[in-house]
Amino acid sequence: MLVGVIGSVLAAMIVSCFRYLWLHWLEVRMMLWCLFHRRTQIRVSVSALACFRIDDKYLMTRQIRRAHQFGPIGGAVDVFPSGLSEFQKVGFLPENPVEHKWGIDRTALRGTVEGFGLVRLYRMLGRDYGRESFRECIERELVEELNIEGGVGIKHIPRFRHFAYKWKVIEGPKWLKGSNIWQWRLYRIFDYQADEHYDADFISRLRNEATLGVKQFALVTEKEIRRGMTSEGMLIGSHAEYLLTKRERRPEFF
Repeated sequence: MLVGVIGSVLAAMIVSCFRYLWLHWLEVRMMLWCLFHRRTQIRVSVSALACFRIDDKYLMTRQIRRAHQFGPIGGAVDVFPSGLSEFQKVGFLPENPVEHKWGIDRTALRGTVEGFGLVRLYRMLGRDYGRESFRECIERELVEELNIEGGVGIKHIPRFRHFAYKWKVIEGPKWLKGSNIWQWRLYRIFDYQADEHYDADFISRLRNEATLGVKQFALVTEKEIRRGMTSEGMLIGSHAEYLLTKRERRPEFF
C-alpha cells in the first residue's frame, strides 16, 4: 500500500517536472545558459510590439533606429530613474543616457549585463515598479511612431485602446555573427483591438497613406513578413515574425 502511494507521488512529481519544462523551456534554457556563462557580457532589450491588422494585412512602420527597414509598431520599454537604479544593482548598464521625455526622466530598457545578472533582471521584469508597463509602452509607441512627418497626426490617434495580450517571446542569448555579441531579447506581443465605429477614421487614414505609397507606412501580408521583404523591395525586420509565431525563422538584418 505504502509503496503504491509513494510510486503515485513520484509519478505525479515527474509529470509535473516535465510539464513545467515543456511550458517554460525558454526560461529554463536561459537560466542554464547563464549558469555556464556567468561572466559573459550580453546585450539585452525588453520591448512590446503591437499586432495591428488592417484588411487582413499587417501595418508596418519605418523603424526609427533602422531607417532602411520596416517593422511593427512597438519598441523598448522605458525605465524611470528609480527603476534604473534597481536594474543597475544586478549589473545592468543602459545603452542610452537618461533623457527628459513625456514629462519625466526615462531611458530605454536596452543595454548590457553579465550572464549572472540576466536571470535576476528577468525576474525583476515580473513587476511594473520603476518602469512603464508593456501596455503603456505600446500606447506611447503608437503616438511616437505614427505622429511624425508623414504620419496621421496626433489628434487622429485613439487613446486608451484595448490591446489584448497575445504571447511572450524570449530570444536567446544567441550569438550575432555580424556584431560579434551575445544578445538576449524579451518581447510581449499585443493585438490591437480596433473599434469599427470609433476607429474608422483612424484606420482609413492609415490605409490610405500606406496604399498611396507614403514612405513611413506599409501594409504587408504574412507571406511578405516570412520573406522579409515587401512587394516593393523594402526590408522587413526579423522581429516582425513574432506577430505570427513565437520563434523567428530568418536572421536579423543590420
